Amino acid sequence: MTENAFEPQYPDVLVVFCSDGRFAGRCRQFVERELGISRYDQFIVPGGPAWLILRSETFTEYDVAKEAVTFLIEAHQIKKVILIAHEDCGFYRHRIFYNDPKDLIATQKRDLKEAGQVLRAWFPELEVRSFYATVRQGTIQLESVKESKESIEG
Repeated sequence: MTENAFEPQYPDVLVVFCSDGRFAGRCRQFVERELGISRYDQFIVPGGPAWLILRSETFTEYDVAKEAVTFLIEAHQIKKVILIAHEDCGFYRHRIFYNDPKDLIATQKRDLKEAGQVLRAWFPELEVRSFYATVRQGTIQLESVKESKESIEG
């Protein structure tokens, strides 16, 4: 198959990440090269997975995300969702309340876990994987964010 060939089947993977141009290219590269997923639907908005968390600061975004993501999952028969958040996210800095800037990473990772739980509550058979991007020595590194057994069950 050539790179520009049209494939009539919808991809069964949805990737949700932030629109921040400093990280977007690396997110796509990570999904394609490191996760081995060549075709996928995308929901790309400022803050990415943060839109899947219902809180006072994201009330409008949550409704939009729920409608868009539900449409994609149902209409395109999505089986797997990849969630990616990143450090120094402007959406979090300007819209999301957190106690201390040092808590921002912990807040984002907690939100990634919660976003996964939300998606599985909507679609119990869905596989969800979460990743967090950081800048280390001038390169963007992605690490898996795992849910603890307690956060899933409790």
